[in-house]
Amino acid sequence: MPHLVWMVTEEKYWDTESGLFSVWAPICAMHVLSKIGGKEAASAVYSAMRIHYDDTGDWITEDMPYVLAAFGIEGSDTLASMVADARLDEYVRDRAARALVIISGVYPEIKSRSVEVLKKAITDEGDESARSILADTLAEFKDSDTLPFLEDLFKS
Repeated sequence: MPHLVWMVTEEKYWDTESGLFSVWAPICAMHVLSKIGGKEAASAVYSAMRIHYDDTGDWITEDMPYVLAAFGIEGSDTLASMVADARLDEYVRDRAARALVIISGVYPEIKSRSVEVLKKAITDEGDESARSILADTLAEFKDSDTLPFLEDLFKS
């Protein structure tokens, strides 16, 4: 596992401009680490998403929520902080939010906290596009208590 963590965190593997490496190596390593699990693996994957989201291209939109969610309930605090961090790219925040939806399906005890984190992120978000993306994910929780919140959001 140490080699996989190194591959995900080492800058040279993310450098596609030199032509020496393909960004697919760290992306594949992230997938493998999500299956291995553990704190070190989770930390490497979460860190890579914060730093290298631009390098993942369209891959981030489809697979990332499942990769992030694979670390389970233990990763929910980190995912919540990613959702709340307005400095992160809106799609990284949304992928973290979608991971919380997935984890909440397995661990219902974190659903209400996840919904509240997402509501706060939406309320605090100044960018309309980012708000809309996060609101779409909030709707995935299928929580009837969020309907008035979503209705009010789109009235303004």
